Amino acid sequence: MERATKNIQFKEIGEKKTFTFTVTGHESLTDAQESVRIYAGDDSTIVQPIDYDHIEQSYWLKEGQLDVEAFSLEVDETLRIGYIESGFDTVSERLKEAGLNVESIDEAMLTSGD
Repeated sequence: MERATKNIQFKEIGEKKTFTFTVTGHESLTDAQESVRIYAGDDSTIVQPIDYDHIEQSYWLKEGQLDVEAFSLEVDETLRIGYIESGFDTVSERLKEAGLNVESIDEAMLTSGD
């Protein structure tokens, strides 16, 4: 994998931002596991405050890391998948990206039995 960088700046404490990186494997890539480390300056530690009324405030420290796995995927082209959306996930989008034939099923379709 090639190293990718983005210059992100935060203006206030607690500010959140979302950004996307595209990771592309080499043509010769076979089944493999990789870890992608995430650095903010010289640091790669994420600090998650734990603050509840019933316990003393503490912090959970974890490495900024994303584990990825490459594998060959063989799909039956005649396979049709009906997916009931939860509204909170992107499963159907990811299945479509993998080349699967996915149809989102809504309440009307469930009610009519179609």
